[in-house]
Amino acid sequence: MEQSAVSPKPPNTDKLVNDRFVRGSVYAFLGRLFLREIDQDTLKLMNKDDLVTQLTQLGLKVPSHDETVETLECLAADYCSIFLGPRNHVPPLQSVWQSGLLSGPAVDSMRSYLEFVSIERDQDTMIDHFGFQLQVMATILASPVLPDDVGHVATITHHFFQQHLLWARQLLPRAVALAETSFYQSLMEVTDSFLADETERMEALVAQS
Repeated sequence: MEQSAVSPKPPNTDKLVNDRFVRGSVYAFLGRLFLREIDQDTLKLMNKDDLVTQLTQLGLKVPSHDETVETLECLAADYCSIFLGPRNHVPPLQSVWQSGLLSGPAVDSMRSYLEFVSIERDQDTMIDHFGFQLQVMATILASPVLPDDVGHVATITHHFFQQHLLWARQLLPRAVALAETSFYQSLMEVTDSFLADETERMEALVAQS
């Protein structure tokens, strides 16, 4: 007797939406930490009971908000020495790492994504800055997705991840070596681990779509 083909189960869109929201939140938060130095509001936010517990579980060594002025000055100095120089620093710009230019092919590729991703950006922020790229991914993941579009969006996120986030796995080990505070050392390590996990997740989502 001929058996009828079994229809594939539709994706669990509720789980996918929740998963996308959680992952998007992580991308957005990491993006903020890479884009600029920590200010007092961000430091206080990280020290809220619920958030500090989650960040600690991720492996991030959250600085105390006690003696805020000294803490912020120390963190700002470390951020500048890692990313801004003037010497022996690692610019968090994709073009610099891949082509040795301030505005290489990565910038043109980013512009193509920004044609359909609506996101605010400071005029002095390069669009191939790793922090900004993390926030673009957060915006993509936060976009509403209809059930029929799940596969298409999974492909877009995978392409963006491959083209504009994986490069940072070259940057992060170098940044760890330069960091002098436990916060920035742990931030680089946590971000690298997150990108490694996301690589597997992206490939699995594309395979299922």
